[in-house]
Amino acid sequence: MHKLISSFLLSALLVPAALFADGFEGVINMKMTGRDPGAAKSSNSGEMVMLVTVKGSLSRVDTTAQGHSVGMITDRTKQQMTILMTDQRMFMVRPIPAIPANAAAGGAAKGSNLALEKTGVTEKINGYDCTKYVVKDGNRTTEMWVTDQLGAFPGIGGGGNPMAGGRGGPPPASGWEEALKGKDFFPMRVSMLQDGKEMGRLEVTLVEAHPVEDSTFTPPEGWQDLSAMMRGMAIPGGMIPGMPGRN
Repeated sequence: MHKLISSFLLSALLVPAALFADGFEGVINMKMTGRDPGAAKSSNSGEMVMLVTVKGSLSRVDTTAQGHSVGMITDRTKQQMTILMTDQRMFMVRPIPAIPANAAAGGAAKGSNLALEKTGVTEKINGYDCTKYVVKDGNRTTEMWVTDQLGAFPGIGGGGNPMAGGRGGPPPASGWEEALKGKDFFPMRVSMLQDGKEMGRLEVTLVEAHPVEDSTFTPPEGWQDLSAMMRGMAIPGGMIPGMPGRN
């Protein structure tokens, strides 16, 4: 589960991008559940909740998993991000890292060979019209309910995430993410199955458009600023201080 947590948290630079394009202002709640197919359910299962808040060029992603909370504020006008170590009441401001031109190359070959199969199933989820699509990859099947009313989904794995891979470089995006590339689809629900058994699920639980206060995108008063101390220091493995640790 720690791999899923790391990937989703570090995607904070990417997930709101589709919403910027659509002029969205408000909040989106997302929930991820999953486990390692090779592990006992009790030993490596879990749930992660992510609250995405967007206003203009500002976004904030607050993540809770395994009893820990972390967050990231992104200001695309200033090209900077503020990492929030919620449990420690600390934060640090860093420049948004440049995205390598070849960042998405790792998963492109596999994804390009996977067909996105449209079904005749439709459902209204969170007030948005969604259509069910299926992606098959050997003994793995991904079922997706997507909408074309929130812009294109930028992905949650590698594929342009400048922080997801740490020193080893960004990991490749999953097959279903690659299959969505180039399409104006945003997934409201994704169910990942192996041999017919669900091993993971991503679902948007709330989409609420409303005005957002500017103060949402600043660290709370009284929190310790670690920016000067951390400036120029590398974070081993791409991990963020205060993030849930590895199992």
